[in-house]
Amino acid sequence: MQFGCSLNSKTFMPEFTGNLDGYDPYEGLVQGYDLMHRIGYNYVEASVGVVNDLSETQLADLSRKVKDGQLDLRYCNCFVPGGISLCQSPEHEIHEFVDKSMRKFDLLGVKCVIFGSGGARRCPEDMEKAQATEKIAAFLTYCNKVGAQYGIKTLIENLNKNETNMLNTVAESAELVRALDLPYVGLLADLFHMTLEQEDSQVLIDNCDLISHIHVSEAPGRVYPGKLAGAYFMECVDKLHAAHFDRDVSVECTFGDMEPEAAAALKFLKEIF
Repeated sequence: MQFGCSLNSKTFMPEFTGNLDGYDPYEGLVQGYDLMHRIGYNYVEASVGVVNDLSETQLADLSRKVKDGQLDLRYCNCFVPGGISLCQSPEHEIHEFVDKSMRKFDLLGVKCVIFGSGGARRCPEDMEKAQATEKIAAFLTYCNKVGAQYGIKTLIENLNKNETNMLNTVAESAELVRALDLPYVGLLADLFHMTLEQEDSQVLIDNCDLISHIHVSEAPGRVYPGKLAGAYFMECVDKLHAAHFDRDVSVECTFGDMEPEAAAALKFLKEIF
């Protein structure tokens, strides 16, 4: 099992209130990875928005760092911005976005992109949820096609009802993954969203075969894992042990004081896993 940390810049997390004025995506990735690597994390996650803000020169330089072992950007999250609606935007616009993003992921060694994207996947009020599911399925089918060219999987992330009205649980997300049965579409389980939905933790055992990796933080507040060591969080950990889960675990939370809190989170995760 390896541990990573999500860099919060350009995240869609409503709990994130950081100021991005003057933010440089290149320096943010380099400095963020260097800090997390120094603390002891194996890799970082970054938002797709940060990756898509990189210039071609910056992409080429970061690609060299990946090849030289100076950067491990294993996952990207927040795949589709809210300005794109998977239920309403033109298909060519969605496809162009996927094509552009996947090419950049490949240059940076990204293995999986996480499809949370609550705004982008929201079902409009005048649309039936069955039709919205078809639209999302078509998007994922195209992601599978493009991902197959690069060896990059798209992972559905469960999001709580405060963030979207589609795919709110691990069970719903897993059902769609199984129905699609595509080699480059998988599942991510987020324990924070599970907590808010109070989803039966047995779902982690039932769908362990699909879960690529997990996101960990604690409710309320999406604080770093271990700050609360809440009962439901620890129940989920027990279920992961019972399922013999031995894949990546990413901290995705809001930090008050990043360096000491990231270090405390890593220490806690190594103890419980």
